[in-house]
Amino acid sequence: MKYALIATFDDTSNAWLTDIWQKLSNCGIKAELLGSDVKPHITIAACENINRESLLPALESLALQTKSFDIVLSHIGLFTSIMNVVYYGPTVTEEFLAFHKLCHDTMEPHIEGIVDLYMPDIIVPHVTLCLGIDSSRICSALEKANQGHLPQTCRIERVTLIDVDTLGRIQSWPLA
Repeated sequence: MKYALIATFDDTSNAWLTDIWQKLSNCGIKAELLGSDVKPHITIAACENINRESLLPALESLALQTKSFDIVLSHIGLFTSIMNVVYYGPTVTEEFLAFHKLCHDTMEPHIEGIVDLYMPDIIVPHVTLCLGIDSSRICSALEKANQGHLPQTCRIERVTLIDVDTLGRIQSWPLA
């Protein structure tokens, strides 16, 4: 089983991003998370195993001590190394990097099998719009993504622990 800690957005940003997912879906490009319990987000960390009894209180404490903050989704990107992923990328700031490192430092004693892609100094932060799409549909996906009128300022307001296998939310905490 895999787990992920995700950072989710304010209601206005969530509605805007969900609308982009819907536009992709309407033209036959599956937005994998549309209709799931998982809202648009930036994945902060992923791992194979968690110690639920110690991790949940640690994440609650982190949320209580961390202020919500703005990020600017500034560009459209494409990953092709594992599967085709179209995404919106934020302008990376010191504030985001400090938040990301704090999350990892908080989680590290309570998890096993961390996924390297999300480690500090390796992560390419992004909001997935669609993943696993056929190469012949990439141009269509990019065209729909371009209708999002970037840049957009979004507020990170919550951290949420999810079960990646079921796309179920384990627990969510508002940031201070």
